[in-house]
This record gives sequence, C-alpha cells and structure tokens, in this order.
Amino acid sequence: SAGKEDKNRLQERYGKGYLHSRPKGKLIWLHAVSVGESVAALALARALHEKTPSLHFLITTNTKTAADKIQTADLNLNIIHAYQPLDHPLWVGRFLQKWQPDAAVFLESDFWPNLIGLTAHAGIAVYFASAQLSTRAARRWQRRPKLASQIFSSAHRIFTVDAAQKEQFQTLSAAPDRISVEGSLKFDPTQLKSDTAFVSALDKWRQASGKTLLLLASSHAGEEQRVIDALNNMKTQERPLLIIAPRHPHRAKSIAALLDAPKRRSEAKLPEPSDMVYIADTLGEMGSLFQAADIVLLGGSFVPLGGHNPLEPASFAKPILSGPSRFKNQAAFDILIEQKALKILSDSDELPATLTMLEDRDLRQKMGTAGAEIAAHASTAPQRVASLILAHMRQRGAL
Repeated sequence: SAGKEDKNRLQERYGKGYLHSRPKGKLIWLHAVSVGESVAALALARALHEKTPSLHFLITTNTKTAADKIQTADLNLNIIHAYQPLDHPLWVGRFLQKWQPDAAVFLESDFWPNLIGLTAHAGIAVYFASAQLSTRAARRWQRRPKLASQIFSSAHRIFTVDAAQKEQFQTLSAAPDRISVEGSLKFDPTQLKSDTAFVSALDKWRQASGKTLLLLASSHAGEEQRVIDALNNMKTQERPLLIIAPRHPHRAKSIAALLDAPKRRSEAKLPEPSDMVYIADTLGEMGSLFQAADIVLLGGSFVPLGGHNPLEPASFAKPILSGPSRFKNQAAFDILIEQKALKILSDSDELPATLTMLEDRDLRQKMGTAGAEIAAHASTAPQRVASLILAHMRQRGAL
C-alpha cells in the first residue's frame, strides 16, 4: 500500500532483518494494526509495566504511522517495535522463532489465521483485548465456521469492548466461557491536558456575555456551515457562544471565510465580549476546550465519518450532543445514550430546540455527572485487562 510501507524494513514482513535482538527476560508481544490500535497497545503496555516493571514488550504494527507512534512512546516502558510478518506459515514461523514471546495480545479486530494459530500452537498464551468485530466481518467468519472456531478458540481469554461484541465472539468460539466484557483500551484521559491561562480566558469571555458556551469539537468539512446555519435560526439573546475546533487545523481559513472575521487561536488572539464565535485552530488543546465549554457538540457525526470518541468530553463531566453518525465508537455512544449523558440529533436542524432545553443548568449537570461516571470506569480498562492477563500467565506458569 502506497506510503504505508517502510522501504528499509521490508525484510521484517518475511520474519527477518530485525533492528533489535530479543531482550532477556519475559516478553509480551502486542499486535496493533494501525494508529488506533497502537493507542490501545500503549495503554495496555503502560498498565502491565506498572504492575510488573521487569516485562519487555514487542509491539508489531502494519502501518508506518503506527510504527512512528510506537517509536516515540515512553522509553521507560522497554518497548521494541517490529512490523507484522505477512500471514504465511514460513514467515510467521521465523517471527516466532526469533522473538519467542511469553504471551501474545491481539488488539481490536485484526485476526490472521496463521499468526494466531501458529502462536497458540507454539504454546504461547494468546489474548484478544479491546476485542471487536464489525457485523460484516463477523458474518464473513460465520460463513467459515471451522476456520473461525480454530482461530477464536485459540485465544485463552477474549476481552471484548461491550456485551454485544461478547455475544458475537461467543458465536464464533468453541470456548464461550473464556470471553468477558472489559471495555475499550483506547480511552486515556491523562492525554487531555488543559492550559489554565487559556481556560480562564474562555471563562472570562463566557461570563462577560452571560451566555452558554457551545464547543463544536473536531469538526469536519460541511459541519461548521450546518451548525452556523442552525444557530442563525435562534433569537440573538438565546444564541450560545460558539467555539469551532476543526479536526484538521489547516481548514481554519476556509471556516473563517464562512464568518465575519472571527478571532483565531493560531493567530494568538483570544475572544472578546463582543465576539459570538471563536476558532480554536491549534493542536493539543482539546482538554482546555472541554474544560471551558458548557455543552459539547461532537464533530464527525453530522457527516458519515462515525463520530469521535465521546468519552473524552464525558471525562470532563460535560453534556454531549452528537449527529447520527457514530459507528466508530458505537459501544461508548450506546452506554452514554443509555445513561442519558449524550443526546443524538438526527439533523443539525434540531440544534436550536435542544440548546433551549439545555439552558437548564441542572439538566446539564445531570448529563455531565452521568457521563463522568462512565468515563471513569472506561479509563480503568487497561488496568483491569493487565491484571487479568498477568493472573492468567501466572496460572499457566508463563510468568
């Protein structure tokens, strides 16, 4: 795949030419296809390291961007990166011969028959963590029941993201008792830092205007216009202040063109009492924005992109609104909707009425508190899964 391969390291795909040798001691291999899974892999490695600091980790990825993420991770974690061998018995065999891991953890939804089958066959403990399959993938496996049963029964433990996924894996595995719901490992609230000076400048802006502050978080092309149009249908005195934080800051210029010369964070300008809209077009400041906002409207959800992670604003105890598209973080959305921490709008036209309803401070607080509890539980998933893996390894005599 163009741009995804690291030309100098193609040999690793064939199980040879590695940059490192196997470290002495216990080695846990974590397989993370791309960037999303490597976030989960690093969270799990951190939790395992806290509990057993002597462990070494080998993290394999498929993409170069994921490799870069692993290689810039915390050096105190004893992490080595390698590319995943292609799924052929010879190359997988070489890989296992070279690294001889004491345990293998496959993250999310990347299940290769040889990679998993041969690892289990070599007597290595196999775990699936943050496990999930799209309905389509599950159906594909169901059409090949024999192969599915071989692969999914190879796992000694499967930790799924939610109850629906647990049921799905139970239909594929001959060992349904090994499957438990532990949640996604992707959510790490410690990564969301907030900058006190910036937060207090935004607080001042809100207080001066006496309005609620609505954050459009991680918006994509087309979403800003929809939100601006919806707010234009509100009476001036009822309109909230709006912060637009585009997912890709380089789009800020085209967003500014939709508005009347709004101030932008990248130009080191802060909003003033007379401003109704502000563009936060810098990276790494979402924590500050969540902290300052009264209500968060999640981007990527009014266009068919599957929505962004709703647990992030939930961890700041903020009421969350989202458009209809939410397939990327379905499990998190479902539980937040169920606990009334998040409201889905079928269209941006519903925004004015919903914001009027959310003028009620008690309702905002109730939604926020419900979300914060869910986020707190989600943030402990890496610790829970790490404990279960270590306990099982000890039981097997692998630790």
